[in-house]
Amino acid sequence: MSLTYLPRRVSQCLRVLGPCFHHRHRLVFSWLLVLHLVYGERANLRALARHGPTHLAYQHYRSLLCATYWCTKTLLWWFADQALQAFPPPEDGLLSLVGDSTLKGKRGRKHPVGQTTRLSQHHPYVFGFRIVLLMVP
Repeated sequence: MSLTYLPRRVSQCLRVLGPCFHHRHRLVFSWLLVLHLVYGERANLRALARHGPTHLAYQHYRSLLCATYWCTKTLLWWFADQALQAFPPPEDGLLSLVGDSTLKGKRGRKHPVGQTTRLSQHHPYVFGFRIVLLMVP
């Protein structure tokens, strides 16, 4: 079973992200998000592309993920803002966040959000993703 149209609610919610993308990448990003939510067990990009609309091929999703123009700070800010709005307001009016940072190993060449780091003077350079986990108790 494949999806043939993008849900209107998803399109309306992601419309504000239009300036973050070039060409049709906002549409491709919207489809990728929906496909990942519906068919999450098929995390392989090629498998997800098979369940999407026929006018978007695997190469469209691949070019979106490999694009170097992304404004990752804006996207992360928007996703965090949407997540925090889903929570009820705290009773005492103070929101406390607990953060944890980690570094993942190499996942690919020249990824737009990838980072080359060196943990200390005696450690080698490491390429990976910096992940920050924020918890709202």
